[in-house]
Amino acid sequence: LGAPVRVGVALVNCGEQPILVPSDLSLKSEYVSGSVSDPGGNLRTFRTLIHCIDDAQFKALKPGERIESSMTLMRGAEGALFGVSGIHEVHVEVHWDLEGMQAHVAGSATVMVTAAVDEGHAQAAHKVLTTPDAHLVLVLGGDHLHDGIEAIQAALASPVLKPHFAVIETKRLAT
Repeated sequence: LGAPVRVGVALVNCGEQPILVPSDLSLKSEYVSGSVSDPGGNLRTFRTLIHCIDDAQFKALKPGERIESSMTLMRGAEGALFGVSGIHEVHVEVHWDLEGMQAHVAGSATVMVTAAVDEGHAQAAHKVLTTPDAHLVLVLGGDHLHDGIEAIQAALASPVLKPHFAVIETKRLAT
């Protein structure tokens, strides 16, 4: 509880002809979005926070060929994506224009979020889950998001959460 979730995604051409697809399946791509359903059935959505201004890059995916990417999920428009322990269903969609039509592919997987192991973990997880700027630190980095940095520092003080946030803090400090 309280850790970002890393999700791998792959797009595979199961057809018999090459197909033009987005070359980037990360959350930096404007084509990827999704949702997380928690154990109580509550649905929260996610999508990219930053739209790149570069021209969209596409790739001709040959039959049987695949492209892969991954994304780190923590928060969406409605709040923390993984705010309670239990089994969550992560649903990822990719939409793009293809020869005047809207192409759409989707897939899903489940993630088990474990409960807090002790009071320190519970407090640090609560701090991260209730601080929207912690997600912005994950995405943007920098020193200007004081509440987010404070939440990440709380996570770093938890032996359970420290491995999940150490990379985020290293990237932030390197920037």
